Amino acid sequence: MTTIKVTDESVTNFLKEFIAQISMDHYAFDADDYIVEASTNKRLTLGTPAKPIYVYRKNPHDDGMVINPFAEVMGRMSPAMVWFYNKLISSMVAVRFIIILRECANIAEKQKVVTAKKKNEAAGSSLPELLDIASIIADVVDDKFKEELLVLANSPTEMIDLVYDPTICSINVKSEMIDEPRWIKSKNIRVKSLDKIKLAVLRILGVKSMDDYNNGLKLAELYRTRGPDDVPPRLGAYLYALKKIFLQINPYLKIEPEAIFNLHEFVTHLGLLPNYRTIASWHLDIVAKQAPSPGSSASVLTSSVAPAKSAPTNTNTAPSPTSSWPSISSSLAPTPSGNQVYRNPNLAPDPQPVRYNTGYDRPSNGGYYDRVGGQQQQGTGYYDTRGPGLPPGIPDYI
Repeated sequence: MTTIKVTDESVTNFLKEFIAQISMDHYAFDADDYIVEASTNKRLTLGTPAKPIYVYRKNPHDDGMVINPFAEVMGRMSPAMVWFYNKLISSMVAVRFIIILRECANIAEKQKVVTAKKKNEAAGSSLPELLDIASIIADVVDDKFKEELLVLANSPTEMIDLVYDPTICSINVKSEMIDEPRWIKSKNIRVKSLDKIKLAVLRILGVKSMDDYNNGLKLAELYRTRGPDDVPPRLGAYLYALKKIFLQINPYLKIEPEAIFNLHEFVTHLGLLPNYRTIASWHLDIVAKQAPSPGSSASVLTSSVAPAKSAPTNTNTAPSPTSSWPSISSSLAPTPSGNQVYRNPNLAPDPQPVRYNTGYDRPSNGGYYDRVGGQQQQGTGYYDTRGPGLPPGIPDYI
């Protein structure tokens, strides 16, 4: 039987891989595990005075704020954790919907045909999901529509947002754009465009029509997600919600491979979350005790950081628009947002993570030790590491 030994380095590597992937490689890390912008190698900073942020590591830094979702605190979060959940995860999920709409608009602009047969011939595409969305928005795709997408890109979480409800430790998917009638009054978007965009977003999330949505097939109900009891509540809710969302939207992202979220690796990490918690829960961010303002904005240091071995050099692979479209790259940098969450009835059955033992200071009776207090925890020794995998029929590209 193959075994896995989870260490501090395992936790660090998971957080680095997750942040790089969810941000579409917009962010990377220097040799000291500080977050840097991949295109500039400049450290990301938060708060006033500005402090660089780094991910959990065995030897903490004295001059920065840590991202450690395995040590949840009661009350208000540190600026680093507000950024992690509300500005990184939520914003970058929403940005992927902008990418899908942009690519479908490009397809619609090129075809301008009616029948499904002609659409397939014109597009020369094997992506029926994108053709379906392109047919929804085709009537409103013009130069004005490109500007309207930029309006959405400036505040993407108004279109799709992941909202954590601490009273039930669950994530809900919400859309101010869809649910708030007055939303359009403050936006430079045509009513006819908004109607098509609403339908397209719902279709991407598995709701076939506005009638279905209005008759009770609400996103908050479809995607409501709660994590396992042995995982930090907020972290578990967010990560398990991401699994559901990306199972649904990854097929639409095939045209932009950098935006696809690798669920095969991710599901393996889900099975290790309880063990990551055992390793890392000791490291609370002292900033969290100072009740900082969650509205602190992200910025970068004015001084350059020397290129690090682990940080890509000029490799910002976040999807870039075609030359015929105005740039929406500004939305790829996480922007302030609220919370968010949802659930799709057509999703494949949830893959069940396998419990792993950390192998950390393994006692002779087969349990495992808590890293900080030395208290022996419940456990039965090492677990089979054959990952839970994904449901049958899920293609390899996700």
